[in-house]
Amino acid sequence: MGLYQQIYRMFRVDAGSMVGQLANLVATGQRQEAQRVSHTLKGLAATMGATVLAAAAQQAEAAMAREASDEDTVLLADAKEAFAQACLSIEQALPALSGSQYPSGESSEGI
Repeated sequence: MGLYQQIYRMFRVDAGSMVGQLANLVATGQRQEAQRVSHTLKGLAATMGATVLAAAAQQAEAAMAREASDEDTVLLADAKEAFAQACLSIEQALPALSGSQYPSGESSEGI
């Protein structure tokens, strides 16, 4: 398995868990913890280049600093959809990334 595939699998598990956690935290009124999880998700998404997910997580993070509102449900749904779209985009790009990165005869050994 290639490095990109391994990184993506970790992203999918970690970010997916965070997206699910957010809904539970908001439902139980744990807004400060939801804000922390949103912040972590924002950074992870940005690192992966999932800019729409990073933006959705940033909006959720800001919302968690305010009083609960009906907007929370919409923001969480946006984050969930952005996560699904990020996964789809990455999965579509993986075959191209899995090819050899080195000209024939070269390898990554010694790097």
